[in-house]
Amino acid sequence: MEELILSNNRLQTIGSNVFRGLRLDGYDYPLRALTTLRLDNNEIHTLNPDVFQHIDREIKILSLAHNPIKKIDQQTIIAITSIVFLEELDLSYTQLGDLPQYFLHTPQYLKKLDLSGNLMTAIPQTVEDAHVLEELIMNNNTIVNLTQETGFPTVKTLKRLHLCNMPVLEEIGQHSMSGLENLEELYISDNIALSSIHYGTLVRLDVDNPVWPRVKKLNISNNKLTHLNSTFLAKWDYLTELDIRANPWTCECENQWMIDELMPLYVGLNVVQAKEIRCAAPIEMEHQTLYDIYQMKSVMRCLDLYGNRPEKDGAILIGILIGILIGIPLVLFVLYSYQRNWYGIFDHSPAAYSRQFYRAPSLGDDGRL
Repeated sequence: MEELILSNNRLQTIGSNVFRGLRLDGYDYPLRALTTLRLDNNEIHTLNPDVFQHIDREIKILSLAHNPIKKIDQQTIIAITSIVFLEELDLSYTQLGDLPQYFLHTPQYLKKLDLSGNLMTAIPQTVEDAHVLEELIMNNNTIVNLTQETGFPTVKTLKRLHLCNMPVLEEIGQHSMSGLENLEELYISDNIALSSIHYGTLVRLDVDNPVWPRVKKLNISNNKLTHLNSTFLAKWDYLTELDIRANPWTCECENQWMIDELMPLYVGLNVVQAKEIRCAAPIEMEHQTLYDIYQMKSVMRCLDLYGNRPEKDGAILIGILIGILIGIPLVLFVLYSYQRNWYGIFDHSPAAYSRQFYRAPSLGDDGRL
């Protein structure tokens, strides 16, 4: 038996000899083939420190997901770290706020760690202690702003990172992932409040020249992003997979590089997805796609610094011009009418009638009439 599933059994405690195996005729038959143990969806708060003593060299995958652990106590630390060749550990949805200091130092072969659905407001600093950690899943945690302080320490072995479905994540700041120098796959999707990813998120500055990881797969779809800086990655042509759909992109000059540089790459990777990237602003471009703009080789204008809308000025200017064209002749007509004494045209009294034919006498050179 390679996999043992004890999920959904309302287990609260597990004795130290549960995984001893069979004993027949005075002989032990341990679970030598067991490599995967699933204890998820139970009621486990803590583990007996000796619970895995009979399978500590066999287990490679351990799931404790959906248990109300809340805090990893010393007994549980001993139990988990006693598994010598553990490669995958699932602690998702266990109500954890953090991991104990040096918790990941003992597992020498841990490659994948799932901490999804917990109450973490920062990246556990013990990930720095991991020796060969390649994949970290931090989905659905309560981080608001990922900064250099709340972000990642140096984890040179990490290749895949998941930061998806983070309900309160608003910003990913500068140097918050600088320690992930060998990152290859980055998944930051379905974060409904995420409006900003700093262009210096991944760049390292602890060397003579800035260095970026060679990211091959990038998914930043279904966030609240309006802009994306071209220096977020050093070489976009390293990408083999890309997804930037379902973001409210602003189609203006700061994103022009997405038309000129990114769209040709995107079309080569996945033309169907490339055609789905839509403009959300300014209002006159809401129904256009970045692919359409790319095909037309258009240059997007820059938005006004103070939020003014020059595209609406045309109607105002035309109105002013029409007013001038009508107003000037009207003023001239009024002046001419005044000089011709036409203002009495609607006065039908005898005096007014006489004034229409009256002309003031002119004086001669000698001042006489």
